[in-house]
Amino acid sequence: MRRFKETVTTLLVSGVFIILTASLSLADIRSLDMGAALFVAALLFVIRPIAIMTATIRSGATVQERLLSAWIAPRGVVAVAVSGLFGALLADNGVEDAGRMVAFTFAVVVTTIVLHGFSLAPLARFLGLKKASKPGILIVGGSRWSTALAAKLKEAEVPVMLADQNWNHLAEARLANIPVYFGEVLSESAHHSIDPKRFSNLIATGDNDAYNALVCTDFGPELGRSHVYQIGRADEKARQALSFTLGGRSLTKEPVGFLDLREKLLDGWTFQLTRLTDEFGWDAYEASRPAGALILLWVKPSGMIVFAAGSSNTPGPNDRILSFGLPKDDARAEAASKTARKAEETLASQATHDEGHKPS
Repeated sequence: MRRFKETVTTLLVSGVFIILTASLSLADIRSLDMGAALFVAALLFVIRPIAIMTATIRSGATVQERLLSAWIAPRGVVAVAVSGLFGALLADNGVEDAGRMVAFTFAVVVTTIVLHGFSLAPLARFLGLKKASKPGILIVGGSRWSTALAAKLKEAEVPVMLADQNWNHLAEARLANIPVYFGEVLSESAHHSIDPKRFSNLIATGDNDAYNALVCTDFGPELGRSHVYQIGRADEKARQALSFTLGGRSLTKEPVGFLDLREKLLDGWTFQLTRLTDEFGWDAYEASRPAGALILLWVKPSGMIVFAAGSSNTPGPNDRILSFGLPKDDARAEAASKTARKAEETLASQATHDEGHKPS
């Protein structure tokens, strides 16, 4: 409903602009002379600054904030609609030049949108009011695995938040000082409490694949479908499979489900953060990884996050790679153990075979 209302509002506002613009004549446009330019200049550089600087006295706002507010004041559909209404009424009552009101208003709208649109970011940066925030990740679904992932992302200085509607699932995260959201992320309250612009990516890590897909589908239009990921979906049967238009991308190139990730964590798998250098590049990193390690993403020096499953590129120097796998020593021990078990099974099978062929 919220997205539907936003779409309807956009259509209605666009329609109002079209209708009011159609009421303009060539004569009204030609009436925009030097007087119109002086009127717009007075509105931007005299009237608006005086009004804002006077209204914000003792408001607690800094001088920089007051200056930014004094300059940024784009006019839009409200000004055009009001001028169109009163301009027609004044013209019907015989007021001279009433028809020029709409033309003057459109001149103000066009000027303010262009000037303020291009000058907002540079002016905010000059006044020291522009907030520099790194791309973050919102993780939906609390568990030991997702908590360990959030802790490693926090170590990599990536803004992260763990959300779950079960308070107990957030216990370990709260003890680790990881930002959490307690509640249903699909609720209207969450849409007001969680700023989508703060988190440029989402990972759904719950134990229910259908719910993970629902979360990704809901946040997809706001974050972009290429920025919503989920675990699982690899073992779905044909009757249970979701449409490819629903849900998010698989977090790993070879999809791994919730139970498998939990078992791997219990078996000693950990999250590892490795920085590449000119000497230790991508090829050397791949050669050093234990067999079966899952490369999830890498963080570039600029703070941009690149997911391995959604990119065909490879990390470069100074990129930090986040992977999930056994530590190197444990991987060697596990490989040796598997080799020993295989040798024992081979010897046992050979002994059984020999026992069956002994002469009676």
